[in-house]
Amino acid sequence: MTTINLVYCGVDGSGATVAKAKQDAASKIERCISEGFNPAIVSHPKYPEFIGLVVRDTVETWGYRFFNVNPSELAFPVHPVSACSCGFESRDAAIVACRKHAAQVAMRVDSDERTGLEFLHGLHEMHMRDHLGYIAWQRDYQRLRMAGATDSDAHAGAKADLALVAKIAA
Repeated sequence: MTTINLVYCGVDGSGATVAKAKQDAASKIERCISEGFNPAIVSHPKYPEFIGLVVRDTVETWGYRFFNVNPSELAFPVHPVSACSCGFESRDAAIVACRKHAAQVAMRVDSDERTGLEFLHGLHEMHMRDHLGYIAWQRDYQRLRMAGATDSDAHAGAKADLALVAKIAA
């Protein structure tokens, strides 16, 4: 069976016939309009220099970008910290990903403080556990590197330690 792929009003569509392919594109446009285009800002007063902006990046997907804002200069200059992380199917999924990324950026490996968790407040506890595991892995990796391990050996050692922690927790 042949599949027709086309661009209709700037949106990709596919189907068994031209009409079905146009209908596919039109349904994507309709879904986009019904979901809206409202961006979201991810920030936390404890970390005023990190601002995440969640936006629709295509008709079908959402993404986010981080900006580094010098608080002493208010809004300018603004410098992107990360490339755009795109391709999330919903605004909510992009917001969760942005919050998790912000938590990682705010994390400090040189402190026992559980930094960055503020960005995860209100999310499912699975995200908190993932972040605590990420902190443990980063700290273990840094400890192994400081002890003279190569990058690959530190990665392997930190992964092994993290697997042991997960096994003990289960």
